[in-house]
Amino acid sequence: MLATVVIDPPSVVALGAIFTLFAARSVAAGSPLKRSVLIGAVVGGWMGVCFGVQSFKYPAWMLCYIVDPRNLPAAVWYPFFLAIMTGCGALGAYLAHRFIAAGRRGAALWLAAGMLALWLVLFALTLKRYLAVGTYDEFWSGRARPLPEQAAVVHDFNLVTIATAVPLLALLGAIIWRNRRSPAAAL
Repeated sequence: MLATVVIDPPSVVALGAIFTLFAARSVAAGSPLKRSVLIGAVVGGWMGVCFGVQSFKYPAWMLCYIVDPRNLPAAVWYPFFLAIMTGCGALGAYLAHRFIAAGRRGAALWLAAGMLALWLVLFALTLKRYLAVGTYDEFWSGRARPLPEQAAVVHDFNLVTIATAVPLLALLGAIIWRNRRSPAAAL
């Protein structure tokens, strides 16, 4: 079993690539690599910041009950997780930009699809651990309650989802709008 902190990076590599794919016209028109990488880093960093809520509020769940948070507090591992998420977004954008600039847009699409497929496989392997939220001891004793039975947890997860998605969708919309108006200025 893998912890959520381990399976999140592939999805963020994919997002970095996807954001760059939406700016493909500007990349092909000569948009600087630095712009794509910066956008990817912002996307990855934002995902990491938003997931920080779960890291501190539900640390055993975030660690997928592999490690007892009493032995590895979020204050210790979260900064590394945030840096990795930021780096993964930048990496996805970097690779996609390089592929697109070289005329290999299909390779950038495969990168995004491959990372999403990897994330789905890893998620499927750990699904049982995502559906119960509780402490480390509660999970291993079979007392962690199913997610649908915990209105407060569902509420928290929904708020984090909205806080994560709305700014990223706004950024993506801005990239698409600018890419259609002036490809050279899309990012």
